[in-house]
Amino acid sequence: MSVGETKMFLDDIFGFKILSEYNNEIKIERKTQENEQIRLTSVYEENLQQIENLKEKQIVQTNELTTSLDINGLNENRQSLVNKGVQLKNQKELLKNERDQKNKEYEYQIQVYVAKMSEAATLGKQAKNNYNTFKTGQCPTCGHDIDPNDIETYKEKLNEYASIYRENEQLKSQIENKKNESYNSYVVRLKEYDDKMDSLRKQISKIDEELKSYNDSVQLLNSNYDDLIKEYENKAKDIKEQLDRCDAEIVEWNEMNDLFSKTLRYNLLETLIP
Repeated sequence: MSVGETKMFLDDIFGFKILSEYNNEIKIERKTQENEQIRLTSVYEENLQQIENLKEKQIVQTNELTTSLDINGLNENRQSLVNKGVQLKNQKELLKNERDQKNKEYEYQIQVYVAKMSEAATLGKQAKNNYNTFKTGQCPTCGHDIDPNDIETYKEKLNEYASIYRENEQLKSQIENKKNESYNSYVVRLKEYDDKMDSLRKQISKIDEELKSYNDSVQLLNSNYDDLIKEYENKAKDIKEQLDRCDAEIVEWNEMNDLFSKTLRYNLLETLIP
């Protein structure tokens, strides 16, 4: 008999048909798992391909964003503006120090004239008191006659100190005018620095807005793609777990197929046939 005929003969003799029936069911279940494995493998590979596609699109669109704006040029321009701003700030500080030094010099000259005016006022007051006391020609205390030359001297001293006071007051006024003119000129020059620095700040602010808009766009783009990629990666992970379970089940069905088609049959035959 052929192998097939021998198998059928032994199945009839020893009742091994039940093993074949179980084995047929096992083959059906295994086939079902194999079909599921094929389906899951296709879905898994599709997910992996989708992940690669998303990553490629992310790189392409990120590059498109990068090339749409000269980031290096903007950063270099911004740094150049910042450097100019620092230079202007330092120059402004030097100008302020120069202004303050000028003010001190003018204030010192003014105080010199103030001191001379104060001295002239004090001495002039004394000369005035002497003149008013003796201008009648008699001493108010003892009544003796006063030399007219002395009275004239008192009067000349009074006029001299008054003249000194007026002269120094005029000089003081001139210095005060110069001080105010100098201060006003520094105000104008300092304002020029403020205007230039304000212009630089506006230019830097505009660049910062462009850079922020670019960074926000890149962040949003990457965030959207990262979320999509993460979603597909989670799906791929879940499918891989299903594939692993499917592989394990196929191994188990193969083991059962081997058990019913060979192991049990051979072991039973060994016990039945001497």
